[in-house]
Amino acid sequence: MKQYSPALIIKSFSPDVLSRVIMTFDKATIAIVATCWAATIVMGALALFAVNQSVAARDAADHAMAVEPALPIMSRHPMEGREGQAVLTRFTHRYPDLVVNYKDAFIISATDGSKYQEWVTSLDYLESLAPKYQWQISELCIGTKCGQSVMTAVLKGDRIAFEMPQLETK
Repeated sequence: MKQYSPALIIKSFSPDVLSRVIMTFDKATIAIVATCWAATIVMGALALFAVNQSVAARDAADHAMAVEPALPIMSRHPMEGREGQAVLTRFTHRYPDLVVNYKDAFIISATDGSKYQEWVTSLDYLESLAPKYQWQISELCIGTKCGQSVMTAVLKGDRIAFEMPQLETK
């Protein structure tokens, strides 16, 4: 087995030896090697460009997330029993001729068609009576197919609450 000395390795990179190596290559070999080095340089430049674009895109996304407003979260809370009873008391005091019941929802009905105007007005009054609730009509019936009454409306009230979301920190 041959041993290589450091002096031999240094001597092989001397300008004299390198110029002899270049002379021995023919022009086609030099063209191939130059093309390979040029391709390597172009690929390296493209890789650096891609990394630069990736970093710029990440910075733009971080900036967009930073300036995006935090939207509030909306939640619904059904009307509690004692609040519903308080609204029911005020409602029946205002409209004594209508039949009004409350159990998780307000059931407002009238047994006589002459009470139509009062019944329609009472539906609007319920919203102004408890403005902190959003009212949904789950059933609305007018006519002979409403059971025992001529007009029936079932309304459910939900309190709307808004909460600010927790901001994420990095």
